[in-house]
Amino acid sequence: MIRWMPLFGTAKIEGNNIVYSPSMIPGTDGKSGPEFTKLASNILFDNGEISFKVKFQKPISTCFLVLNDVIGLDSVHVGLQSQMGRGFLFLASKFKNQEKQWVHLEGKGDNRNIKTDTDYEIRLIVKGSKILFTVDDIQMLSFIETISKAPLELLIVGEGEIIVSNFRVSQQKPIAFVVMQFSDEYNQLYDEVIKPTCEAKGFECVRATDRYTTNPIIQDIIESIQGSSVIIANITPDNPNVFYEVGFAHAIKKPTILLCDRKRDKLPFDLSGFRTLFYDNTIAGKSNIERDLNKYLENLFG
Repeated sequence: MIRWMPLFGTAKIEGNNIVYSPSMIPGTDGKSGPEFTKLASNILFDNGEISFKVKFQKPISTCFLVLNDVIGLDSVHVGLQSQMGRGFLFLASKFKNQEKQWVHLEGKGDNRNIKTDTDYEIRLIVKGSKILFTVDDIQMLSFIETISKAPLELLIVGEGEIIVSNFRVSQQKPIAFVVMQFSDEYNQLYDEVIKPTCEAKGFECVRATDRYTTNPIIQDIIESIQGSSVIIANITPDNPNVFYEVGFAHAIKKPTILLCDRKRDKLPFDLSGFRTLFYDNTIAGKSNIERDLNKYLENLFG
């Protein structure tokens, strides 16, 4: 069951409905404006689907889902916004905590076209760092952003009543995408160590060979990296495909765990600065890498 608690502002929780009624407060310019209401839920969310309906009584209204709103992370806001002046109706933005500034992620629609007294059917789908936002089953926003497990929140403000109803959350297992050379030695490492360790931590473990599509291989690889929560890459042999995939993962700031057999003399220069889990390909080494990989996943995802 989803439970909500106002962090600031006021809103009534009526069963599965959230009812916002505006209260006017003075602004810094001396003019009055409606008070923002922010609500936190008991749902820790990072992967899956969120759906709800929202109805606005008046045109000047805002309703955002807030993700990543914890200390040390950049919060992501996705939703509908209609304020004075012309702007996007459907909007995704990020607040960068360190710089204390907003960054535009994607926008679509004219906020002058907002509908009142009509239910908007909202759906947000998060798969790894791939985020889709649909309204009335029409895709409005699609962007890449890293989402970490954090309390799901709502931000609501408007000049009239706003009703959020039928709020549902469907959680999905995060995906660990494994990048490595295809050979007996590494297949055994995957089957006996990496996959069971990831699954024990609640991840769905996937390799490129697990995908059966007619798409070009590189397209499947890119989509798998974008759709995963963590990349695990074995960089022991000099494999150009593995290095390309690691580079792409780093470029989109995907959490990445590098594995390397101690038999390798030294890492490539471009990877030497990254933390790497070294292991011995022995019976004793197997238990050590299980332990260390478990610790890495614990540190990243708790």
